[in-house]
Amino acid sequence: MVSEKWFENSENLSIARVVGLEGQYRTDSLICAIEAAVLVKDEDESADISEGELTILAVEAMEREVNNGGFAQFFQNDSCRFTPYLSAALSRIGATKTQALVDKAIDTLGMGLLTSSTDVSDFYAQMQEAVEKDETIDNLDTLDAKYYELREDVCDLLFQYVKQNLGEFA
Repeated sequence: MVSEKWFENSENLSIARVVGLEGQYRTDSLICAIEAAVLVKDEDESADISEGELTILAVEAMEREVNNGGFAQFFQNDSCRFTPYLSAALSRIGATKTQALVDKAIDTLGMGLLTSSTDVSDFYAQMQEAVEKDETIDNLDTLDAKYYELREDVCDLLFQYVKQNLGEFA
């Protein structure tokens, strides 16, 4: 039976301990606690973020923004900094349907290939310019509708990825 209880990580448990609470709390609440732990590390400029941690940040930023205001919101907010990593992150967790939509959304921007070495400030300026075009907004709106109909449980896929790759998380 899936729990309906929401987990609040007031004790600052490790990611492994949070994963160990599976079944006792809602999976999305456990993912939120894991993301919060990774965000603390991400704020420390001297800390290195692992591929697994970047996967959590990118996927959760996309989920939060797109579910709240669509792809345009994701690309216009600070979360857009994860765009160069997002497709690979979705592939890593096995969210292939969502990955295909994200790839189309990124292509809609007409910015070419984005990589982890893309200059962030230049990237952000280009992103803002691309998203402000009416045609881009219309195309992103169409992709939003497809995203909401998708029915791929990205949260559960992310949780399973974390569970299977605990060694990637400090």
